Amino acid sequence: HFLGRTCELDVDYCGPYASELMETGDFVAARQVLQKLCVQENHAGACGLAGRYFATIEPFDAELGERYMQRGCDYGEITACYNLAVAYERGFLEGSQEEMIALYEKSCAAKFEDGCQNLAIVYIREGSPENEARAVKLFEQSCERGYSTACTDLADRLFTGRGVAEDRERAISLLEVECERDDPYGCAFLGKATFRSAASGDRKQQLRAIEILQKSCALESPRGCLWAGEYAEEIGDSLDDTTIEMLYQRAFALFDKDCRVARTGRSCGMCATMIRDHLEESPSGIEAKEYFALGCEYDVRVCDW
Repeated sequence: HFLGRTCELDVDYCGPYASELMETGDFVAARQVLQKLCVQENHAGACGLAGRYFATIEPFDAELGERYMQRGCDYGEITACYNLAVAYERGFLEGSQEEMIALYEKSCAAKFEDGCQNLAIVYIREGSPENEARAVKLFEQSCERGYSTACTDLADRLFTGRGVAEDRERAISLLEVECERDDPYGCAFLGKATFRSAASGDRKQQLRAIEILQKSCALESPRGCLWAGEYAEEIGDSLDDTTIEMLYQRAFALFDKDCRVARTGRSCGMCATMIRDHLEESPSGIEAKEYFALGCEYDVRVCDW
């Protein structure tokens, strides 16, 4: 209350007050304070955050969301450039493909790794061999800078030979490093690669893959939980039915949290897919068609699933 009153009198107190509001989850009130900081002080970070919350938190205001994220980006706040690109890509705001790519390129040029990652994924979706190679180059550069997700994605491309010459040995090596660091994404893909590279009937390696995926699941990778269950069902007799069901339930819970808390559209879509393919009923009580609708709302790309 003290910070709120002093913010009304002195803008210097608005930053701490906005932080206090965000910590308590009152993002609607926080964006009003951030808006004041943006307008009165030209505070780049406040502009970017205000815009993000106007675009993604009810009641929505797309015009203010775009205006303030663009202002933050123009003032040099790279996170604002990235968030505006994400808002265009997911359909929170209306923006062209060219505008989205330009914003990702700007954030990547500043070595904002999430921007490089998303730019690479945009290239992959475009599907041409040239763009596949451009994506791999971005993964390589980000991995060299120590960005774990990029190392895992680079390894996945190396393992399958997409956009780069196939090199399974290097792929496995990269994934082993990430999994040794307890990176859940890296462990999930190491388990997947280990299972896929097992010779037909090599049960020892298949079981090792499932162990790695169970580690990934314990590290809260929903895909690790899902793949562990699927591979165990595929080879039979490796895990009992109760354990497999627990893996699927855990995968669903993690996807559901990412869907409903983080509003990640693809995770909503995965909840729908799991209800359809692996679960007799929805653990959350929300039906598959409702998850697909949420996924489409949070990320227009899910509408095409």
